[in-house]
Amino acid sequence: EQATIGEINSGIIAFDADFLEDVLPRIGNDNAKGEYYLTDAVALAREAGRTVAAFTIDDVMQTDAGHLRVTFHHVWWAESSLSRRSPPTCSS
Repeated sequence: EQATIGEINSGIIAFDADFLEDVLPRIGNDNAKGEYYLTDAVALAREAGRTVAAFTIDDVMQTDAGHLRVTFHHVWWAESSLSRRSPPTCSS
């Protein structure tokens, strides 16, 4: 069944800041792991009559751009550990 799924959730969520400030205290951890899930705010937004939408993209690399700088730093660090070079600074 999983092999037939043709999409992924990139984990990128955008909220109106005022709404998120109001809704965060209402997110509970009443689940098997006792964890808080930001995705619960999506359901709360729908309950509040807010517009909720999903967007599709053609290139999965568009979802990974925020991690490229950190990923580059990790690769550089691994290589420099082997060759004793100093890695560049990484700011996000």
